[in-house]
Amino acid sequence: MRYLLLLQIFLTQLCHGQKYDNDSLFNIFKKDIQIELARRGCINWDDETKESYYTLMINCPIEDLFKYTDDSISAIRCSIFTGLAQKNAGKDILTGIISKHKNDTAEYINCPTDVVITWNVFEYMQKVMEWKMDRKTHNTDYVSLLKTVRSRFRLNVPGEYHGVISKDNLLKVDSLTYSRKGFRIISFSLENGVESIAMNNLFTDRIKEFIKNTKSGDKLVINEIIIEATDKSRRKLPYQVLEIQ
Repeated sequence: MRYLLLLQIFLTQLCHGQKYDNDSLFNIFKKDIQIELARRGCINWDDETKESYYTLMINCPIEDLFKYTDDSISAIRCSIFTGLAQKNAGKDILTGIISKHKNDTAEYINCPTDVVITWNVFEYMQKVMEWKMDRKTHNTDYVSLLKTVRSRFRLNVPGEYHGVISKDNLLKVDSLTYSRKGFRIISFSLENGVESIAMNNLFTDRIKEFIKNTKSGDKLVINEIIIEATDKSRRKLPYQVLEIQ
């Protein structure tokens, strides 16, 4: 069962153009991984992490990715190894990395869905190599994957990152927008688990006071989000959770 789930992850984590500094791109990806681990204890592969990962894979050549398989974070060692396999690194490179990590029993925990999958690094790398040899994977089009992530329709909350926002940034918000052109937000509610305030798309003084009373670690839910299209048709969006930094 978990092999099937891992294969799904492997295929869905599946960048040339402007010149980037590889270490800078890697550090952005590493920061995203650290945020996910700190918040969840596993890797959920949210949009921010996917975007930095795909960008790194697009712009960083195989010979430069190799060194990141020695990173101190097990999730990074595994995800970089996956990227090398998906970028069609040679068998000698991949087997050399696996040999180097034969005693690497650190855990790599994925939770892209409600199911949590735990591997040790050596076991994970072996399985990825097995798929590559069985031709169950192929060169990955990271450019298309990055384009898909960036084109996703979403609620825009200025200052939010990985679902976290500072109180100061949230207090600067006057209204919310939707990323899809031709739609506007009509109304939503803001909830803290105790109180719920329904409103049109304006952050009134009452809402600002509601936000001011939050503290670090508190969670606010933007719920009952109604958007309207140019033809006046309306639909409801999924709720979004914001954690106060």
